[in-house]
Parts: sequence; C-alpha cells; structure tokens
Amino acid sequence: MLRIASCSYEGSIFGWNVPLNESDDDILREVQFQYGFHASHGSLRSVACSKSGKYMATAGMNERISVYSLTDNQEMGELAGHSGAITYLQFFQDSFLISASEDNTMYIWRCYDWENIHILGG
Repeated sequence: MLRIASCSYEGSIFGWNVPLNESDDDILREVQFQYGFHASHGSLRSVACSKSGKYMATAGMNERISVYSLTDNQEMGELAGHSGAITYLQFFQDSFLISASEDNTMYIWRCYDWENIHILGG
C-alpha cells in the first residue's frame, strides 16, 4: 500500500491510500481517500510520513511542527523551536524526524519522546 499525503498553502492536509498490487487499469479505481481536514491557520509548506506509515508531520509558516498518529487518526501534539517558516521535513524510519527552516537551522527530533536532540546551524 502506498500512502500519499499532501498539504496546501491554505493549511489543509489530504491523504490517499493506493494499492500497489493492482494492474495499471485498476489503480485509479482503487485509490482510497483517507482524510482531509484544515490543520493550520498559516500555510503549510511540508508534509512527511514515516516509512511504516505510523506518523505524519506537517509544518509551515507558523514555525511549529504538528505530529499525527496515522494508526489512531489523531494529532499527537506540536514541536516548537524554529524561528522561521519550516520548509522541509523528513523521517528516518520511525526513529527520527529532521526539520529545516528559513532560520538556517535543522533540528533532529527523536520520535520516541519527540525531544529535540540536536540543532545544526548554518
């Protein structure tokens, strides 16, 4: 199963599940819309899902990262630290989340307890 997540400048998040074992003709008929909701008052610039599909993170102009549990379909909380718009998110397995911001920093967050374990400045 391929999970596709998308965010918008209007602050909305959308997600779809796409089966991978179907023939090319059946893929479009089997795509399943999973969620769509307004998540942020500011525009969102990045969305990332962990490899296992357990977590999703979104971020943007409001300088905060929202973390969601895709297994429970609920928000887990927010991560704060950047002082500029967050432009990039990337999970490493289910262990770490990396965020990059217009403040010229990259944060490494540990997914076990969502603690910031290192800041790279530039």
